[in-house]
Amino acid sequence: MRYISLFLKERILLLQSSGGMKMYDKRKLNKKKFTRSLLIILILLSIPTFLIKIWVNNNSKKSSSAYLTHKDKPIEETKKEDKSSSKKSNEKDIKKDNINLDSKPLNINITDYKTFFKDSIILGDSISEGLSFYEVLDTNNVIAKKGLTLYKAQKEVPNIVVKNPKKLFIFLGNNDLFEENLTKDQFIKQYSSLVNTIRQNVPNTKIYILSILPVSNSAEKENSFLNRERILSFNNAIKYMAEKHNLNYINTLPVIQGRENLYEQDGIHFKYDFYKYLLSYVENYIKENNI
Repeated sequence: MRYISLFLKERILLLQSSGGMKMYDKRKLNKKKFTRSLLIILILLSIPTFLIKIWVNNNSKKSSSAYLTHKDKPIEETKKEDKSSSKKSNEKDIKKDNINLDSKPLNINITDYKTFFKDSIILGDSISEGLSFYEVLDTNNVIAKKGLTLYKAQKEVPNIVVKNPKKLFIFLGNNDLFEENLTKDQFIKQYSSLVNTIRQNVPNTKIYILSILPVSNSAEKENSFLNRERILSFNNAIKYMAEKHNLNYINTLPVIQGRENLYEQDGIHFKYDFYKYLLSYVENYIKENNI
């Protein structure tokens, strides 16, 4: 009986031990399943976020260039047109420029532009940055920043004062056009404000206004707000402002007419050769017109 009792106790202990192991294994298995399920849920939740980031990045690239922080300051809601009859008659007297990139390229003699521009400053955006990037001009002759607008350019006036150039070439406007609701009146108001600030601080500097260059055909399709009609309209407004304030306006379109190969892949910025043509054209234009 003693041996039977010991045998039964051993079997009971064995069964209890076996049941405990099973419970332990079951708990361990459940924990693994829970961990695996949690990982799957986290992965599924992260996929939409990842796809949204890709979509945002792709769309932001399409609408920028160089340019680009375009909405640096809310534009004043002053959409009242100047109905002055004298203004309208003066605008009619100004010869309008036309944009035709497919016309025959102008023969531009490459000059010793570094010598001509040694006492000058080019104020511009990322397009003008190419002048110093390609070492076409010395960095001392260029004040340019990616995304620079007419409003932002006000902050660069102290740099112009320090350099106190004999000639200042303002090559701005492209970035401003990225504001789709911008009107010509608002644009010219900003331009006039910049010019007045510069004149007050460096009164002996001769100011030249360079026109806004059109983008390539492909870039125009991607950025409807950079269409040629709009650029032409704004350039004519700049031209009128220049004559009104006794400034020297230079239409730079002939530089790229028939030379669409000078555009970078984005159709907005330009390759090295463009800058040699641009500076040589501007130099020749100033000398020929004695301005």
